Amino acid sequence: MPRLSIVIPTRRRADTLSFAIATALAQTHGDFEVVVQNNGNDQATNDAVAAFASRRIVLAHSTEVLPMAANWEAALAASSGEYVAFIGDDDGMMPDACAICDELLSDRPSLGALHWTPHYYDWPTSLRVAARNRHVVNLPGPEAGVVRCCRDLLLRLYAGAVGWTDMPLIYNGAFVRRSVIEKVKAFCGGRYFGGQIPDVHSGIANLWAMEQFLHIDRPLSICGASGHSNGTAHFVGRSGEQLQTQFHAENPELHRVLNECFLDSTNMELTVASALMVAKEMFFKDDPDISLDMRNVLLRMGLGANRDPASYDQTIGEMRLVARKYGIDSDTFNLPPRRTSPDVPLQGMVTDRQGRTTCLVINGAEAGLMTIADAVKLAAAMLPAVTPTELNAAVPRAAARPATQPAAASAEGLRIPPVFRGMNRQPGVVDALNTLVARAGDVRDPRGAWFVADNLITFARTRGFLTDPRLVAAVTAERPAEAELANIWRTHALCWAAESCLAVAGDYVACGTCGGYAMAVVLRYLAGLPDRRCFLFDLPDPSDGQGMRTRFDAWPNVLVTCGNVLAVLAEVAPRSIAFLHIDANDDAAQRGALELLFDRVTPGGMIVLDDYGWHGHWTRKLAADAYMLERGLRVLELPTGQGLVVKR
Repeated sequence: MPRLSIVIPTRRRADTLSFAIATALAQTHGDFEVVVQNNGNDQATNDAVAAFASRRIVLAHSTEVLPMAANWEAALAASSGEYVAFIGDDDGMMPDACAICDELLSDRPSLGALHWTPHYYDWPTSLRVAARNRHVVNLPGPEAGVVRCCRDLLLRLYAGAVGWTDMPLIYNGAFVRRSVIEKVKAFCGGRYFGGQIPDVHSGIANLWAMEQFLHIDRPLSICGASGHSNGTAHFVGRSGEQLQTQFHAENPELHRVLNECFLDSTNMELTVASALMVAKEMFFKDDPDISLDMRNVLLRMGLGANRDPASYDQTIGEMRLVARKYGIDSDTFNLPPRRTSPDVPLQGMVTDRQGRTTCLVINGAEAGLMTIADAVKLAAAMLPAVTPTELNAAVPRAAARPATQPAAASAEGLRIPPVFRGMNRQPGVVDALNTLVARAGDVRDPRGAWFVADNLITFARTRGFLTDPRLVAAVTAERPAEAELANIWRTHALCWAAESCLAVAGDYVACGTCGGYAMAVVLRYLAGLPDRRCFLFDLPDPSDGQGMRTRFDAWPNVLVTCGNVLAVLAEVAPRSIAFLHIDANDDAAQRGALELLFDRVTPGGMIVLDDYGWHGHWTRKLAADAYMLERGLRVLELPTGQGLVVKR
């Protein structure tokens, strides 16, 4: 499998696509692929790809034209790299992008993404008429890079203190680790691009899935704006009206959300705000600190009305309508009057308030530019020369994790968020759950009557484990994400089984640890298991592997192994096992782990099968039942979806 994937989703734009592919193939790194997803199987696109005759190109297609988010999802599915970045079919990749990414992220396994602010190039066909054939080359600043905290950026984003381009978008702004992508997909029912504005949605999803990422002050791509650009169409107003209308018509769910939340509009600020609201419901529904500041959204909308003076009155009118809907007094906004002066093309140096030159605006006609490939060559020649190794030495490592008390715990016990999985395609069920949560009172109350989380609803159960001081301390010490905290009943079952096995000879083994959270809680709950060894096995992901090793540094009796689990189990796993936890990725992995380890489990020891009772894993359940019946045992199915076996 290639180390890196550059992904280009496209739809009938062979005229610009060829140049985007050329920049992607010109990487100085030797281990990458270029994925082209042909939306609608356009023949001109196929011909443009075939002209390169490159084995690095993976060409995929859909038989019919898909909405943008669905096409991007298909493009992602066709990729296989450890680090993934998307560019548009009129964008360009800098030649050292893959080499810099691999160098920096390989050396910082706890960071989930590498982010940058791209250069900009308006093609000669750009919808921004005054900016046609203008190339903005961003210059590196005094700091080579900075490690950014995802939670802090999320709070500032929803408050309106930063814009959406400050996020680690997988599209033209970041290489994202595969483990981050898979974490989002696991939470969102198999989808990464869960919203209708896929670039904006990806940035929020990545911030939810990571703790920190690395931003470097050296662009690794160029954002191109051709006459095809949907993003530019929303920016320029009436000159992009045809593309705006087509995009919204082809994405009816986006149009529905806009109409429901605001009004029937194609305004850029409202379109982005709709993406933030959808992501809020998906990832932060019960997080009161993450709330969209509508006043700031509307103020930005009003301040941007002069992007297209011809649409000024319409934009201000829509802004005031939405303000009334949300009870906001827009008369207090200090808005500029309609601009009467024509757009003037920029050229030359642009400086900040401190007098530092931040970028150069180049007249492409004078510089001989005609395509994004020309712009990439010029930008590469203008930037100060630096090797990936030199850049690696200049940028910081991961920042320390903040030692703050999580909101998961209160004086009464653990407060569990009502997080459910796989509900994206069940709108009626989601509505019913939302109604239940709204009417049941405080479903997070550890002493209340309801438990609503992890696809499990109970009423009038004591759930004493939520107030168990040992479990509360173990969970809060690991600072769980909401999705991890929602698994509390499963985590409690693991702790109970692990403690019950203290009377049995043997070591503790977990196959498939998913970052190590649950087993870290078990270890804290059992005071580190000082008299036992604990063996943790997971897939060969350098991010999770290093992150797990760091997580378990405090316990010298813990051995973390990341690799082909079945290949290393026979050699590394202990000969005598008291407790075995299997969270397999597929039926074969579960069967292989059982065949290798079952005979090593001491009589009286316990086996916990994490996926046993989940609806999507029927074949895994049936395979486990058959395996245990052959040995005269039965699996106890728990309401948590786990299966429990006591070996006799």
